[in-house]
Amino acid sequence: MKYVLVALFSIFFSVNQVNAKLSTVEVNTEGTGTTKQLAILDGLKNAITQVNGAVVGANSAVSISEASSSQDQNSSYESSQAFQQNIKSATKGVVQGFDVLSVSQNPDLGNLYVIEMKVKVAKYKKSKQLKRLRMAISNFYLSKDLAKYKSANKFAFDVQDKLIDLLTQTRKFAMLDRQFLKDQQKELNFINSPDVPTEEMARLGNKAGTDYIITGVLKDLRKVTSTKKMQSTGKVFKNTKYIAELNYRIIDIATSQVKFSDTTSITINSGNSKKLRNLVANKTAETILNAIYPIRVIDINKKSLTLGQGGKSIKKNAKYNLVKLGERMRDPYTKESLGRKEVVVGTVKITNVQSKMSTAKILKTKIKKIEELLEYDYIVRPIKSINYGSVSAEKKYKNLKKDIEKDFKKLKEKRKNDW
Repeated sequence: MKYVLVALFSIFFSVNQVNAKLSTVEVNTEGTGTTKQLAILDGLKNAITQVNGAVVGANSAVSISEASSSQDQNSSYESSQAFQQNIKSATKGVVQGFDVLSVSQNPDLGNLYVIEMKVKVAKYKKSKQLKRLRMAISNFYLSKDLAKYKSANKFAFDVQDKLIDLLTQTRKFAMLDRQFLKDQQKELNFINSPDVPTEEMARLGNKAGTDYIITGVLKDLRKVTSTKKMQSTGKVFKNTKYIAELNYRIIDIATSQVKFSDTTSITINSGNSKKLRNLVANKTAETILNAIYPIRVIDINKKSLTLGQGGKSIKKNAKYNLVKLGERMRDPYTKESLGRKEVVVGTVKITNVQSKMSTAKILKTKIKKIEELLEYDYIVRPIKSINYGSVSAEKKYKNLKKDIEKDFKKLKEKRKNDW
């Protein structure tokens, strides 16, 4: 039988092994029991509870008891080095060692043994990064129409992988380790379905030790090729479109509620599946980030702003709406917070991108004086384009105009030569 604490501690450590370290804490504790050994075991459980919490302490009692009962002990066994080593092995190093300070029997407690002891316990120390929201991305599901295609499964996996990288880059989330999710997926695969209740998805999140979990369904993935034939010359033109649609939702593990849900739909007229994957992941990451952590303005200096976000999610020369934050709004029925009132007061353009911050130039604003700008809190939100990833109508018009002018110039030259 596997030790409960070993399994628990293994999960605890593997989720965050890159971002955490262990330290040893020495605590004084007391244990009681009908025998000297049971009193020691009780003291060890109490010591673990003091350092690592009640959940770990309660589960540790099982593994420690199993470790001690598996041995053929004599009266001095509990004070032997072998016993200490056995306890350390059973708890996978959580209990580093202990010293018995005093032993007595209390007549008021039916002559129970009372032992005072000093215990060295390994304490899991979270890094500052783990104070961020912990997020996991479950394997994306495929719609019935796509389930039979291996290419669709690979596309969904690649989008998930790219999305993890992008959200990690934002430095706003502590992303769950990919390998850990892979190890847990078989055991929990039965609840990883688009039709499963959010309460069941919360079970997956609780198992993984995360605050938010993202689950999604790849609804559409197509390569559409159309042809047009010119009647005058017989020349055939091919036009290829790549289409993808991803439905996703973010579940708050603590409440089992859907925190946010949206659909990413991308159509491109040129490129390949890799470009389509990047656009789907980029757009999804941008939407998730702005839903949970809108980009805050952290400093204002005349015509420039410093934004509290950088990395790959921010693109140089991208334009954003400058949004003034007003009073907090509440639902009149549920009294739930709806967030703060938002008023668009201008437009900014990204001029410099660093790993953690970025700089933007104010292009235009309704607020003329810098003193008035400093009176409020601001965020920036992306200016939504009508057709993400495709050529804009204005650009198409300019290209068409150039082609007409070019053809007209050629015709003019031909007539001149003919003359």
